[in-house]
Order: sequence, then C-alpha cells, then structure tokens
Amino acid sequence: MGREVKATQHKPGTMAASQRKAPLKKEPLKIVGWREWVAFPEFGGPSVRAKVDTGARTSAIHARNVKITMREGREIAEFDIYPHQRDSQTVLHCRAPIVARRRIRNSGGDVQDRVIVRTTIRLGEDVFEIDLSLTRRDQMGYRMLLGRRALKKRYVVDSGRSYVQGPSKSGRRRKPDLRKSITGGGSVGGVPGTDDGGHEHERGDETNAQPSSPLTKRRAK
Repeated sequence: MGREVKATQHKPGTMAASQRKAPLKKEPLKIVGWREWVAFPEFGGPSVRAKVDTGARTSAIHARNVKITMREGREIAEFDIYPHQRDSQTVLHCRAPIVARRRIRNSGGDVQDRVIVRTTIRLGEDVFEIDLSLTRRDQMGYRMLLGRRALKKRYVVDSGRSYVQGPSKSGRRRKPDLRKSITGGGSVGGVPGTDDGGHEHERGDETNAQPSSPLTKRRAK
C-alpha cells in the first residue's frame, strides 16, 4: 500500500526557502584616475583628455562658435570642439540637443549662464549618455572636466593614478612639444610649460552643488 504524503502548507504571503530569489549582487564600481581619455561617438574625431573633478556636478567641455537653432520644435546647439590643447587646426563641428540652461560658477568664482547639451561618451569599454556644459577653457590645462553626474554609480576615483581606463583612441599619447615648453601651458612635476596635469584649481560647479563628493578614493602613501 502506498505511503501517504502530507502536503506542506505555507502561511499566506510566504514562500518556501527554495523558491526565494537570491539577492542580486551589485557589480563593483570601476576605477578611474584623476585624468582619463574620453571619446564622443556621435561627434567622431580623436579622443579628448579629461580631468576628473568630483567638485563639479556637471561635466564641461571647451566649445567655441556656439549657435542655437530650432529643429522639429527642439533646441539644438551647434558648436566647435578643439580636442587638443594648443592646437587650433584640429576642430570638430558638433551638434547636440539642448537639455537645460544653468548658472554655473567657474574656477575664478564667476557665475556664468551656460547651455547644457546631451550626447554619448566612451570611457574605456563603457558607452553612456552624458550632459555637458559648453564653455571656454582656452587657458585651462584640460579641454574637458568630467563631473560627478557622469561618475555616479559607475566609478570611484583613485587620485593617485592616471589613464586607468586606457590610452587615447589612437592608442598613443601625445608627447609635450619641448620647443614650446618655455612659453606656455600648465605644469607637472615642477617642469614649466608642459600640459600634462599639475595641481590646477578647476573646481567649477553649479552654485548649489556640494564642494566635495564621497566618490573620491585616496591612495595610501
């Protein structure tokens, strides 16, 4: 005679342990250095060297000849990007939709009214949308600042490292022109005239943003 098996009953709103879903594991955040190479698939052209700035909420890029047009009832910004420092010959003619206008405090403490556009960025193996404020950065050491919104939930910053996510699109880094090293550029390691970093005070940010971010990871000395 067969053996009778008693069915297991569960209280309403509960399920057997074998039926419970295991909690999803969060992917670890990737690491970026204090400067990285970034590319713009929608704009094309060479990569741009960007300074990672956790003191800036919105990313910014050096842009000239900004014009605003209307297309199908939507505001579009047309502008020129000069991806290389001290190079006025290489220029990208770009177009991107305007998503906002904001008052942003620049590194000199002045508040500027800026146009914010949205486009796609490539950083290492990652491709994602980013908002960029268009501004003039002729005298700055980097054509672009990568702000907190672009980093959030994606990266942590190791301030002691550079180019963690890989080299430029061409696979080569531009060497400083020693013939120009006497007359201009920023400084790094105490060598005047090179444009390869140094301690620059580029903490431009929206007027209501916080001065720092918990994303910053300091490397032990």
